[in-house]
Amino acid sequence: MRNIGASRAAPSVLRFFLSSDGATPTTLVREVEVQGLAPSHGQRIRLRGPLPGGSAAGMFVLAMVDAGQTVAEFDETNNVIAIGPLP
Repeated sequence: MRNIGASRAAPSVLRFFLSSDGATPTTLVREVEVQGLAPSHGQRIRLRGPLPGGSAAGMFVLAMVDAGQTVAEFDETNNVIAIGPLP
């Protein structure tokens, strides 16, 4: 995660979901509390651990930044990143 704004970002929540279409979150995999971030600073967060159902082949992972929408932002449309489909 990176704060690309000009002000300090308040603490928030990052959620990782599995998705069959790369757009619709279906299965919550992990939720992470993220500390407040100074402008231009970031925090590396890795997704590791067992997956629900044991396999995610063909699925996408969605990372939803500020999932609780607690941080006021100029652009709320750039908070979801899709990765996949997974091998």
